[in-house]
Amino acid sequence: MATVWIVNKRNHNYKDAEKFGKLEVLTAGKMNIFRANDLVKDVINKLANKTSPNDLIVLSGYIIANSIVIHYFLKKYGKANLLVWDANNNKYVKIHLSDFAV
Repeated sequence: MATVWIVNKRNHNYKDAEKFGKLEVLTAGKMNIFRANDLVKDVINKLANKTSPNDLIVLSGYIIANSIVIHYFLKKYGKANLLVWDANNNKYVKIHLSDFAV
């Protein structure tokens, strides 16, 4: 079963994401986004040896935290599977992102 990584748990109900896998929280609440290097270390330590290419990332919270997690998956697996809340249809939608060269 895939793990569903909640990047930054806030005041949202993530129950609907459970149908995609086991929920795991990477960060919660406020964080100091101006200490990005500390955030990178913290996220890498939490993800190290616990991820698989089929895991999903729930985009939530601070854009920098989401960017770090997406970058981690792109570098490690060459892809990132995202879950984005579709407010119009009240459900999560999968988005598959592949690594790319510039």
